[in-house]
Amino acid sequence: MKDFVIFSLGCKTNQAEGQSLAEAVNKIGYSVTIDLVPARYYVLNTCSVTAEADKKSRQAVARILKLNNNAEIFVIGCASQYNAQAFINKPNVRFVGGTAQKAQAFEQILQIIQLKNNGYATPSSMVIAPFSDTFECLDKPYKSRMRAYIKVQDGCNRYCSYCIVPYLRGKSRSRELSDIMLQARLLAAESKELIITGINLSDYRIGGVPALAELVRSFASIDAARKRLGSLSVDAVTRDLLEAVREAGFCQHFHLSVQSGSDTVLQRMNRRYTTADVLEKVRLIREYYPNCGITSDIITGFPQETEQEFNETVQTVKQAAFSDVHIFPYSERGGTKAAGMPQVDISIRKQRAAVLDGVCAALKKDFLQAQIGKEASVYIEDAAGGYTENYCKLYVNAPIGEIVCIKPLKLYKDGLM
Repeated sequence: MKDFVIFSLGCKTNQAEGQSLAEAVNKIGYSVTIDLVPARYYVLNTCSVTAEADKKSRQAVARILKLNNNAEIFVIGCASQYNAQAFINKPNVRFVGGTAQKAQAFEQILQIIQLKNNGYATPSSMVIAPFSDTFECLDKPYKSRMRAYIKVQDGCNRYCSYCIVPYLRGKSRSRELSDIMLQARLLAAESKELIITGINLSDYRIGGVPALAELVRSFASIDAARKRLGSLSVDAVTRDLLEAVREAGFCQHFHLSVQSGSDTVLQRMNRRYTTADVLEKVRLIREYYPNCGITSDIITGFPQETEQEFNETVQTVKQAAFSDVHIFPYSERGGTKAAGMPQVDISIRKQRAAVLDGVCAALKKDFLQAQIGKEASVYIEDAAGGYTENYCKLYVNAPIGEIVCIKPLKLYKDGLM
């Protein structure tokens, strides 16, 4: 049985923070994993991006108790920032924190454990710390995965009408470039693939000035077999960024946070671009990388979405020819502007998601079909295979941890063989 499990739900930034806390545990001599397995102590790093994510975060407590009904549970992250009371009275939960000052929260967790080990009774505590005006650094991520995440930014100033994240993470703040480069060199010695991530990566700044391209260009000096960018906003895609991506040797894969393919829906979402912008940025990416993977996120059934607006989204997605799309039926979040708008029936949200899923499945199949016979670099992550640089799942029998060059022969399951 492990001493600690640091279990993170949700986005890559949450995963990065969880892995950093695992490194802090490892440094002081405890055995640790980020997988949900039997252990004595659990730090549950929660997610609240949707109501479903909130639910999964709460349900994780019950999952932990099934693994060890005597476990000590410590909850942090976005779901507990959103509603700490939903966790504090759950069985075996000893501490509830939020998204800010996670390093200090971890120190409090260690103090609680020490007091109990010394025979002192400590009541459950709840500390939701205020947001910082500056980026809070954590340890480098613990090496327990094939990929290493580098968190370079936190918070968001955009306030999209459906999104609770700015209220849970605070204002946008960026990490010092020198500190990023130091961590990148350490991680490049341990992992073959580095992923740059942030709550709003597109808003990375140096001295208050937008500097995502400068950040990317700096990675030219990092000797890693693979480098990837996390999710980008549409307006972040510029020629300067694409040239920096090429110079620094990043993978030919871009994930664009599009959310809708209807101009009127985008306006209600408070997204600051149009469908014409989306299609132009997709065209620009393919000008630089004709065979790259371009993936996206789309919300169906946003408040007041009409059948015509949904059809506009379908047409935009077809024109963009995304290689894969994450589709989400709209989920109300209390405290956001969209939650107060007239709502689309849940059954219609799901029905539209199913229709769009069929469209996107056909687009994905077309993209995969185009890869057959082309030489591809594949990072072998497990016994089944791994992913190509342009983010195609490839099933192949090869040594785990190696990057191999192969030619896919046919479609297979959700990828290629």
